Amino acid sequence: SQFRTDHSTRPRMVYAGANDGMLHGFNAGIWDGNEWSNGDGSETFAYIPSAVYPRLPDLTNADYGHKYFVDATPRAADVFINNEWRTVLIGTLGQGGQGVYALDITDPTAITEDNAEDIVLWEINDNTVRDLGFMHSTPVIARMQNGKWAAIVSNGYNNSRRGEGFQRGSGASAIVIIDIETGTRIRTLRSAEDDCVGNRRDPNAMAEPTAIDYDGDDIIDSIYAGDLFGCVYQFDVSDTNPEVWQDGEVKHRAVDDNGNRSAITSAVSVGSHPTGEGVLVYFGTGKYLEPGDQRSLKSSRIYAIWDKGPDTDTHNLTKISAGNMLQQTILSEEIFEFDTDNDGIDDDVIETRVSSNEPIDWSVHEGWYMNLEYLEPLGEQVISAPVLRDGNVIFSTHIPSGDECLPGQDGWLMVLSAVNGGLVDPGLLDLNGDNRFNEPAISGIRNKVNPFSSPTIVAGRDSDVIISQTETNPEPSSRSLESSFVDGRLTWRELEP
Repeated sequence: SQFRTDHSTRPRMVYAGANDGMLHGFNAGIWDGNEWSNGDGSETFAYIPSAVYPRLPDLTNADYGHKYFVDATPRAADVFINNEWRTVLIGTLGQGGQGVYALDITDPTAITEDNAEDIVLWEINDNTVRDLGFMHSTPVIARMQNGKWAAIVSNGYNNSRRGEGFQRGSGASAIVIIDIETGTRIRTLRSAEDDCVGNRRDPNAMAEPTAIDYDGDDIIDSIYAGDLFGCVYQFDVSDTNPEVWQDGEVKHRAVDDNGNRSAITSAVSVGSHPTGEGVLVYFGTGKYLEPGDQRSLKSSRIYAIWDKGPDTDTHNLTKISAGNMLQQTILSEEIFEFDTDNDGIDDDVIETRVSSNEPIDWSVHEGWYMNLEYLEPLGEQVISAPVLRDGNVIFSTHIPSGDECLPGQDGWLMVLSAVNGGLVDPGLLDLNGDNRFNEPAISGIRNKVNPFSSPTIVAGRDSDVIISQTETNPEPSSRSLESSFVDGRLTWRELEP
C-alpha cells in the first residue's frame, strides 16, 4: 500500500514498558539511504499513563519497596481510523494498574511533548469500563465485522478486589472489544454458562485472547480464550452487528485428576484440523501469579481439542473422563552429550525428553493431551502461548523453584506433533549446532528456553531457528528446527516496520 511505502524508511523502534512508570521508545535503527544502522538504543520518547500518576512519588521514597507500574507488553499495528491509515500502539499496565492506552506512533520522529495531545489517542480504565482488572496480556489489534478496527483485551485479574481502581468489579471473566478510533467500548463478552462467569466470592479472569479469521478476508470471525476456571471459550463475532456477537460458548473445562479446576493463564493457539472439519485448539494449564504458585507441585497438562463448530458439544466430547482424548506420555529424560569444537571430546550436555507417539484416530478421538510430569510431579506448567510451526506445536514450560525469593527458574522446550501430540521425527532439532540434523527423536530440551514467554522462531531458507534466552544466561541462544520448506517460506510475518 502507499502508506507502507511512504513509511518504509521511518526509524526502527523498540517499545517497552517499565516499572519506572513509563512506556519507552528506543532507537533501533536509522535508514541512511543505502542501509539500516543497528541503532544506538537511545530513548526517543517516554509516555506515562495517567493511571500510574498517583504512585510516581513512591519512586523517590528512600524506603521504597518494589512496585509495579507499566509492566505489560504492548502491541503495534497499522489501522484505518479517521479515514486514513495510521500506526497505533495499544498497551496495558500489567500489575501496575487497571487500564488500557493507545498511542499514534506513525512517525516516531514527530513525537514531542508539544504534540502529546495528538499522540495519546485515548486511555480507558475501570471507571469507564467496568470489570477491568490488572491486564497482564498483550492486546490483539484487528478489524471487526462491523468495519471498525478494534483492540481486543482480556479483562484481567482481581477486578473485584476491594480498594483497587475506581470501582469494585463483579469478579467475572470477560473479553472487552474497544473501538481504536474513539476509545469507546464496542462490547464486553462473558461466558454463556453461569458457572464459568465468576463472581466476587469466587472471582475469575480471562487470559489473553486469540482472534481467528476463517475465510482469509483479514476480518475477525471468532475469538478463543481460556480463564482462571480452566474454561476454554469460543466467541462468535461473525455478524456485522456487534449486538449480535455472542457470549463465549464453553468448549472445554480443564480439570486435574481429582476434578479440580486447572487454570489457564496464557493464550491458546488455533490451527486447522487434518480432516478439514473445524479447528484444533492448543493450550496448556498453569498459573504463576501469586506467591503460593511458586511452591505448587500440582500437575498440569497440554491439550489439543477438536472444535467442530458451534453447538457440537465440544465441552462434553473433550472431557478426559469421557475417554475420547488420546493420551501421550513422557517416557524418559536423558542426558545428551556432544562435542562442540570437533576435538573428539564431548564438552557439553543437554537434558532431553522422549515421549510416546500413540496414533490418533479421528473417528474415535476428539483431541489429545499430555500430563507434564515424569516419575513424579514437579509443578511443571504452561504460562505462555504455544506456537504452531510446520506441523509441530511448540510449548515453553515452567517449573517453579519453590521459593519466591529465588530468581532461578527451570523449564522445558517441548516440540510435539501438532496432529497427535506425539514424538516428532528424528533430526527435527539440531542439538549440537553442526547443521546436520542427525540427532535422535526427542520431544523436549531442558533449561534452554525462557519459561515465561513463547519461543521466538525466525524463518530461514533451509531451517527455522528458535531463539531463546534463559534466566541464567544474558546472551541469546538458538536451536535449529528443521523446516520442510527447504526452498523458502510459503507464508511469513514481516519482522521489520
